[in-house]
Amino acid sequence: MNVAVLCKRYGAEHCSYMGLIGDDRAGSHIIHALRQEGIDISRIRVAAGPSGEARVAMTEDGDRVFVGSNRGGVQDLLTLRLNDEDLAYIRSHDIVHSSVYSHLEHELPKLKDMAVSFDFSTRRDPAYLQLVCPNLTYAFFSGGRPVERRMPGACGSRSGVWGPRHRDYAGAQGPSSQRAEPSTSRASFP
Repeated sequence: MNVAVLCKRYGAEHCSYMGLIGDDRAGSHIIHALRQEGIDISRIRVAAGPSGEARVAMTEDGDRVFVGSNRGGVQDLLTLRLNDEDLAYIRSHDIVHSSVYSHLEHELPKLKDMAVSFDFSTRRDPAYLQLVCPNLTYAFFSGGRPVERRMPGACGSRSGVWGPRHRDYAGAQGPSSQRAEPSTSRASFP
């Protein structure tokens, strides 16, 4: 959600959020907040149960640290399956963004003809990277420890057979990027 909101705030003309939220107070707040930000939520799903929730603390340096969660709420219990209407809607956007916490790895091959960005957070196990990376245009990694600019095997094999065209890393020493592209004006976020 934060990516959709920030894209809109930074000038993308049309941003959407597609995902699963709970029918709880937090879910109502999410819908209200996204509408206030001008985010299209026409493809959002509401399910019985709690919305995903992350607990965040701030360090003395002003950095955020995730200290707990409810493991995604309904999103951990149910799986979003993109139907033909979802796919047509997503394709009306210039780029789609997802993350390790969206649990949509199984749907990514359906988006191969699109620009796809993906936030891996701190997940870097080779089997997961090999599953997800072939479907991506942009990959983002973060972590609480310094991250090497060139992470061997991170969304790319030594032979270059699989992996996105662009990788960005954020660590304790700040972000770095390899081959950045200009932003686009329409974005979808399942």
